[in-house]
Amino acid sequence: GVFYYAMEYLDGADVRQIVEGTGPMPPARVIHILTQCCGALREAHDVGLVHRDIKAGNIMVCRSGGEHDVVKLVDFGLVKDLRDTDSSVTQLGAICGTPETIAPEVIPGQPPSPAADLYSLGVVGYFMLTGVCVFDGGAPLEFINNHLNVAPPPLSGRGASVPADLETVIMRCLKKDPAERFAGAGAMRAALLLC
Repeated sequence: GVFYYAMEYLDGADVRQIVEGTGPMPPARVIHILTQCCGALREAHDVGLVHRDIKAGNIMVCRSGGEHDVVKLVDFGLVKDLRDTDSSVTQLGAICGTPETIAPEVIPGQPPSPAADLYSLGVVGYFMLTGVCVFDGGAPLEFINNHLNVAPPPLSGRGASVPADLETVIMRCLKKDPAERFAGAGAMRAALLLC
């Protein structure tokens, strides 16, 4: 008579823990992890779900079936179902997401879109390659202002040795205008696989 649910045990660590513990990741590993994230996002976006909280702490890198670096995208607590017309789920004027990774267009209240998830994934890719956030800041309002108004510094300016094609993919994700980002997670994945 006791209600319970079982969840998959994830044998690994999140991206934030890995980078903070061992430093920036090599480009090949970043590509491997990001392509799997794109696969997960493509599945979610294809059924009308926007994650809204892509960040290093929500990307688990696990061991599964003898394989290493199997990615699990977790914490769909802020997910938005684009097919749901009920606006009462999100309070009007509320900003959903993490200040370090939030897409600029959602800050003033535009509806969430798959492009916002790709922006946040670009922020995570930047962190994996450099070990630092795209923007320096301590207070949430500083991050929000930077996402809205400051051009992201190139990866090469952060001392990271990143192939030019991979830097191009990451920097495209960080475009302020969602229309300048990839058309979808599948397109981003294809670009990553060409790196």
